[in-house]
Amino acid sequence: MLTSLHAAEERPKIGLVLGGGGALGFAHIGVLQELEKLQIPIDYIGGTSMGAVVAGMYASGMAPDEMERQFTTMDWWEVLKDRSSYQFLDYRRKLDDKRFMGMEFGLKDRKVVFSPGVAHGQKLNNVLETFTLNSTGISDFDELNIPYRAVATDLRSGTSVVLKSGNLAQAMRASLAVPGAFTPVRMDGMVLVDGGILNNIPVEVVRGMGADIIIAVDVGATAADKSAESDFRSLGSVVGRTYSLMQRPEQEKQLALADVVISPDLPDLSASQFHKAEEIIPPGRKAVEQLRGRLGQYSVDAATFEAFLKKQRLRHNEEIIIGDVKITGNKAVSETVIRDRIKTKKGPFQLDTVRADLSRIHGMGDFQTVTGNLNPLDEGYELEYITAEKFWGPTYLHFGTKVEVTTGATALWSILLNYTRTQLNPLGGEVQIDLEGGGHKRFARGEWYQPVSWGEHVFLAPSLIYSGEDIDVYQGDTDVADMEQHLAYGAFDAGVSFFEYGEI
Repeated sequence: MLTSLHAAEERPKIGLVLGGGGALGFAHIGVLQELEKLQIPIDYIGGTSMGAVVAGMYASGMAPDEMERQFTTMDWWEVLKDRSSYQFLDYRRKLDDKRFMGMEFGLKDRKVVFSPGVAHGQKLNNVLETFTLNSTGISDFDELNIPYRAVATDLRSGTSVVLKSGNLAQAMRASLAVPGAFTPVRMDGMVLVDGGILNNIPVEVVRGMGADIIIAVDVGATAADKSAESDFRSLGSVVGRTYSLMQRPEQEKQLALADVVISPDLPDLSASQFHKAEEIIPPGRKAVEQLRGRLGQYSVDAATFEAFLKKQRLRHNEEIIIGDVKITGNKAVSETVIRDRIKTKKGPFQLDTVRADLSRIHGMGDFQTVTGNLNPLDEGYELEYITAEKFWGPTYLHFGTKVEVTTGATALWSILLNYTRTQLNPLGGEVQIDLEGGGHKRFARGEWYQPVSWGEHVFLAPSLIYSGEDIDVYQGDTDVADMEQHLAYGAFDAGVSFFEYGEI
């Protein structure tokens, strides 16, 4: 007969391993909820990809019920689409956004440079930083409420990498960097992507932390079986099956080393269905319930489990005081121009203000990502805004199309081409050249936009403009003549910029 372990000093150390699986990893939340109901304490925790995210949140002190609330109410489409929120775009970037297609090209050494067709994870980074605020100032993952490990894959060495120190949110983001979906994370000379490529369920890693008993959660088992039955007519099914085949040998080896394997049944759900968190979490609870008899031997008495929960929920940073604000990573972009977008001041940490700062800096259009980090000072914390400039900038090409419908219901199409050179000087000057052709109209405009002082937001913008149009002259219904109209002129604007709000 199975008996509970009542004395904390007598019980074996339990390690929880959460496997990767994209959105299917939400089932880990249900697993954690049910393990807590069974009063099973977790001494070590680790994971890969989405498993690393959930494990990191738990290790840093978040309750499973709070995870469920966060994941089920989050606008995942907004988080994953990665574009700057329109409200925070600089006004000039808003004008570009309306005129041109989303794809942006760079121009370097007279060659066109393509921007990555994948997400940089700007909004995801911000979300992960928010989830891990309680771990602020902790760089050794053994010092978290529960010792933690994340697994990633280093593209340079082609090896699996165990992340056990550094910025917790960055480690989670690195483990989650699925090739083709998110850009790699560069850390300590490594180029890190999804850990699931080489080690999707890192049982040996958590065992090596000191765990006597390993409980492993495999959220990809059902998905793998389902992909095997696919007709492979879609790109998604081919990629999914390829991933599954690559992972299988190591995954089977790791699962064989676990003491208990929990496999939530997720037959009608896929790794890309982030919007279905409410459906994905319950199967995790059910999978634990089905193993209640086997898992019960690891339960502890109420007092022991209460002590564990107190440690797991421990709040390290009830109030964070900002002692300094620092900007790093910028080269072409002046620090003063960036500071104009920052509203955070010395004093109590205001999460909403920091989020808005990050969005405004990213909305300048010069950076791939902008992240925040809190570094301990003798008194309070240094808030570091870490910028990563676009490698394909600061010279950009944009394309677009425009259609006009005449009174005779004829559609006239035009092709738009834009050349933009930003950050010409420390004040943030830029040159734009617009060309439009097609249909009956031709248009060209060159403008030099030049802020004239820091803090005052005053700008000057001289420009040269040409427009041409073919005009058909009718007498009655008869086209009797063709005319061309050409206009060329200069303009000079002066005004005040209010960043994302507009100009006057």
